[in-house]
Amino acid sequence: MMLEKKLTIKDIAAMAGVAKSTVSVVINNNLKSRISQKTFEKVRQIIEKYNYIPQDSARALSTRRTYQIGFLVSSKVTLGLSNSYFSTLESGIGEACKNQGYQMLVSTYDLSTIKGFVMPEKLRRRSVDGIVITGAVDNAVLKLIAQLNIPYIVCGIFGDNTLCFQQDMVATYVRIMEYLYGLNHRRVCFSYYYEILKETYLAALEKFNDSLTAKDFSLDCQLARGDNEFENGRDIAMKWLKLPAGERFTAFCGNDQACCGFLAAVNRTSRKCPREISIISGCNTALCEWSPLPITAVNQKSYESGYIVADLLISLLENRKSISEVKDALRQQYKPLDLIIRNTTGKAPVFK
Repeated sequence: MMLEKKLTIKDIAAMAGVAKSTVSVVINNNLKSRISQKTFEKVRQIIEKYNYIPQDSARALSTRRTYQIGFLVSSKVTLGLSNSYFSTLESGIGEACKNQGYQMLVSTYDLSTIKGFVMPEKLRRRSVDGIVITGAVDNAVLKLIAQLNIPYIVCGIFGDNTLCFQQDMVATYVRIMEYLYGLNHRRVCFSYYYEILKETYLAALEKFNDSLTAKDFSLDCQLARGDNEFENGRDIAMKWLKLPAGERFTAFCGNDQACCGFLAAVNRTSRKCPREISIISGCNTALCEWSPLPITAVNQKSYESGYIVADLLISLLENRKSISEVKDALRQQYKPLDLIIRNTTGKAPVFK
């Protein structure tokens, strides 16, 4: 039995009566090209009719690109890629890549300190066209990656010279404080891993206190220690349980894992949430939604965020957007987030 000949760009060009370069324009969806819409649609219909799929290797050789996006996650996150926040972010990035003909390469490396960082071989060999970076990242590591001249977008809080997807967390934490204050909470604990997060909390506290007539709201910022965030939440809860009732904070805020650890420790005693303690997660994940006692959380929309970041990065790579346009689009994402109110928050206890 003779095998059917595989269709080539040359064959598509002959059927459409156009140059091979025109077919490449359609395959790469280059909307800024000067070919007419009629020609574009004619070629596209032939491609769809014959279910033509370009060979990645030939495509890469002709364009000097790999059509691959790297998703680089710092290994200094609890559960790594199994972490609900990062896995959901990854899903959004993967969907954007799939929709635009890109593949996604996922890796975890220690990005938290320049001393512990080893440049990934795939980056060194330029096996990706662009990178999305997230997790605990040292600015010195970013500078080293920048020397490779591979476009990247960071999900987090970084300097002005970095393409960065971030939300207005100061205003978001002010919203949390306003919500808790309305429930008569006056002493609140926020846990943190990185100094920049503590600075964000304190900036929100200053802004919130400026709106108060009575300066009666206080914040207890507790540094989480170790790499296991569940255990850190549990340890903070165990210390809280040992305090006299009148000396305790009445609300705890941390990430989803710390909140689960805190809630589990509290629920193993006779003390109940939210009667004696309210709990709020700084990021909404499946852990928060499906916890035995669903946890009030900040709606970070991590899937949508991942999609937006990858879509903007690919738009930059495809020359559909300039760097300044991508920066403007990223700035539009800088806005406060809403709270999803669930079962772990209530009025502050009254101590006699």
